[in-house]
Amino acid sequence: MKPYLKIRYVLDWLFALAIFPFCIPLLIIISVGQFFVFGDILFTQQRTGLKGRIFTIFKFKTMFDDMTLQELERIPSWGQFLRKTGLDELPQILNILSGTMVFIGPRPLLPEYDALYSEVQKQRLNIKPGITGLAQAMHRNDTSWNLRFREDLYYVTQASVVLDLKIIYRSLRQLLNRKSEAILPPFDGNE
Repeated sequence: MKPYLKIRYVLDWLFALAIFPFCIPLLIIISVGQFFVFGDILFTQQRTGLKGRIFTIFKFKTMFDDMTLQELERIPSWGQFLRKTGLDELPQILNILSGTMVFIGPRPLLPEYDALYSEVQKQRLNIKPGITGLAQAMHRNDTSWNLRFREDLYYVTQASVVLDLKIIYRSLRQLLNRKSEAILPPFDGNE
């Protein structure tokens, strides 16, 4: 792992610790909205992180559990708002504080995808996953798995202050654009 990333991981943790008290009021306000819309507050799911370790990711719930509906029909306007603004990702500050995630890195994917990765694609597990990454900053989910993996691997090998600043800038532009987010189909290993 690049020395830059080791230093950045410590800085990410310290920054998350510093901003966490300021996030608490927002977490509480959103949690109240969550309770009234969904009854549940958080969505938790197993994901694969650094070196293939499985961890639990925390997000605000944005979809109803009714599997008889189409995926887009399961997302009420409150859930759409949380997704468009990125606020659904706010609980991942707990993942950063626990050391399983950082602010910038490849997005963590489902453990069932691990067996489908090519040897090259597995390299995305050589660094910690992030709340945002190069693929999300450039395209959100409006991309292919092939391009997403290519950009993840580019970040794994080229991580730097300049690239991180570019990702932060592009991620903020994506949020301000407020374009409706596409839903990427499940990865089947064929790309």
